[in-house]
Amino acid sequence: MFMSPYIIVFVVAWFVAQGAKYILQLHNNKAASFKTIITESGGMPSSHSAVVVAVTTLIMLKEGLASPVFGIALTFAMIVIYDSMKVRYSTGQQSIAINKIIDQQKLKIPKLRVVKGHTPLEAAVGSSLGLFIGYLAFIVGL
Repeated sequence: MFMSPYIIVFVVAWFVAQGAKYILQLHNNKAASFKTIITESGGMPSSHSAVVVAVTTLIMLKEGLASPVFGIALTFAMIVIYDSMKVRYSTGQQSIAINKIIDQQKLKIPKLRVVKGHTPLEAAVGSSLGLFIGYLAFIVGL
């Protein structure tokens, strides 16, 4: 059965980043579970960044810098990374602040779900991981 090398790289990058996240949580004595790793966003390293950079790197190496597909992939990668660092990170910080107000004022409204984004360091580490995985996939012939 044939499978796209880009899908393989996507899956590998996601599992490696999420696995690293799990190991780091255990190392830092935080509660870690596979359910949490799969259902929650945020944390070190950014799996969003790892995935989009891995796929974009493989496209660049296979198709070339002048490829329209590479241009599209790079554009989407930058949007995803920007969103994770700016929009989702800010939204997560706002949710935490609003939930504190709800607690302090003893309001009878449901708390907001905290959707964590990424710090620039988390995004950079995820991007570096993705670059390595994309390059490695190219070297092994995917």
